[in-house]
Amino acid sequence: MSWESEIFAVYDKAAKLKDDSVALLPVYHSTAEAQLEVVIDQSGNFDKAGVIAKEAATTIIPVTEDSCSRTSGIIPHPFADKLIYIAGDYCDYNDCKKGDSEKFEKYIKQLSRWKNSAYAHPSVNAVYEYLSKGTLIRDLIESRVFTAGDDGKLTDDKIQKTVKQCDCFVRFKVLGVCEEETWNDETLYDSFINYNAEVLQAGQEKALCYAAGKKAVCTYKHPSKILNSGDKGKLFSANDDSGFTYRGRFLDDTQAYAMGYEYSQKMHNALKWLIKRQGVRIDNLTLIAWDSALSYVPDIQKDSQGIISNAAEKTGLFGDDDDFGFDPLPQTFVTYKDVLQKTIFGVKSEFDPNEKVMILALDEATTGRVSVNMYSEFLKSDFCRNLCDWHANTAWNRYSPKENKSYTGSFALPAIAEYAYGIERNGKIECDSKIKSETVIRLIPCVTEGRPLPKDIVRQLVNRTARRTAYKERWAWNGLLETTCGMIRKTIIEKGDVCDMALDKETNDRSYLFGRLLAVAEAAENSTYGKNEGRATNAEKFFEKFSISPAATWGIIYKRLSPYFKQMSQGTKIYYQKTIDEIMGKFKPGDFSSDKLEPLYLLAYSCQRKELYAKKQNDNTTEED
Repeated sequence: MSWESEIFAVYDKAAKLKDDSVALLPVYHSTAEAQLEVVIDQSGNFDKAGVIAKEAATTIIPVTEDSCSRTSGIIPHPFADKLIYIAGDYCDYNDCKKGDSEKFEKYIKQLSRWKNSAYAHPSVNAVYEYLSKGTLIRDLIESRVFTAGDDGKLTDDKIQKTVKQCDCFVRFKVLGVCEEETWNDETLYDSFINYNAEVLQAGQEKALCYAAGKKAVCTYKHPSKILNSGDKGKLFSANDDSGFTYRGRFLDDTQAYAMGYEYSQKMHNALKWLIKRQGVRIDNLTLIAWDSALSYVPDIQKDSQGIISNAAEKTGLFGDDDDFGFDPLPQTFVTYKDVLQKTIFGVKSEFDPNEKVMILALDEATTGRVSVNMYSEFLKSDFCRNLCDWHANTAWNRYSPKENKSYTGSFALPAIAEYAYGIERNGKIECDSKIKSETVIRLIPCVTEGRPLPKDIVRQLVNRTARRTAYKERWAWNGLLETTCGMIRKTIIEKGDVCDMALDKETNDRSYLFGRLLAVAEAAENSTYGKNEGRATNAEKFFEKFSISPAATWGIIYKRLSPYFKQMSQGTKIYYQKTIDEIMGKFKPGDFSSDKLEPLYLLAYSCQRKELYAKKQNDNTTEED
């Protein structure tokens, strides 16, 4: 099925869910960010008004086919709207331009038609009676919600700190009509849905809906506010009849794409619901993953710890009554893989063969356009298997500064992109948003389909890791090293080879041996430093040069170790010298050369460093005991 059809199918399923945290918009409705709330009684008498808290500003409103996509012209919403449309006295308190007074006239006539229809509603009657008096702004000034200057005009004071008084959006509460506010009143929703379907669409010619494959009242004006209630971007638009949106292929927009009005409403509202419920924002990219049963789907862009924590929170998978028993930061790969499999597969031994997972990525292409960057669908069994393999095959030895603990874990896709293409700045890794989102899009198929990692991304990580002195903060470079090692390990496994995370003391691969030497030299020098001494070792200073010309650079590093050996205790000196000699003894003839190292040296460096750190910790513990 197409992505439009899959999202359309979500609407009816979502409508049946109970106690869901995200409201599903009814058809012919949208949302707006309201600044003011006006309270009236059933007879249309003003009671009070107030400013809405920003966190409670999102308001469900009825919309017409034209108003849901309005950008210019005089196109009022049917009920709640901006002051310029609903205030009959707007021009008494503002400097109006030509056409401004027509907005109220058009609004009140439109509201009158709804009020006088067979689908009238008490709230509509009350709002009509009140606004017909033309005293809205005067009432707001008298109730001290608005302020006017000496000239009687509204001042430039801001509501909610960002919106001018004259630009406010107003919603209504009608006392005595319903326990719910008008924007949450299902009887008002139904009133407009019926009115819109039977009156506003009456007599409209039906055409073939390309999405549903059957005749329906079609629309060529589709909703905006897809990614959030403030954006103007649209997924479908063919309003450029002078450019090349469709010219050269079709005579007019009706030949390009026709979609049923109700189909468009359900599809867009279901998409908005999915985004609010489980969408993930990565700069300009919005990522959504859902399954055909609308059950829990792991977040594909998170690292393994994020997935495990999220599953524990949303599904209760690792609750108190669960006898699985897991460490939030697994320290062994066996434990890590067990937790990972239970997190992703849950308690299922097998999946419904028809159960699918869909993944959609949307991008804010321009201010007025939302583009589909990618869409994929999978059998849920395949999706879960590939997701589990990704997190198993990219796992590496990681360190949590917060917990002061080493653990086994994988890496979040945005973090991989940031380390590959970002720079360290202001205490964090910053990356161009476009490059970041494009990199995440390229990595998603590696996660969901088991595709090989792009070689250029791995190469970029390896090159960045070699430039150790470019990073001021140790956490930044250590995070880069961990990420790079995880990606190198994945490329090795892709070739069918085995890549453990433990130090391999038997291998005689030259790159691996050189990596071990570098870690030992760093640890040896660092062992002589004071507790809070943060200066770089010679191994760190020569890191990049070592990766390019290892044998020659090792000579320099080893020579500079001499004064540090003199500062060590005899036992420590013997230990480090013996370790170096053992590694040197494993080189095959001709391998101790200055040929450039393969990325494997970083795995060896990381593993050797971890073992030396563990030994140091054990030695300290023994001394304290």
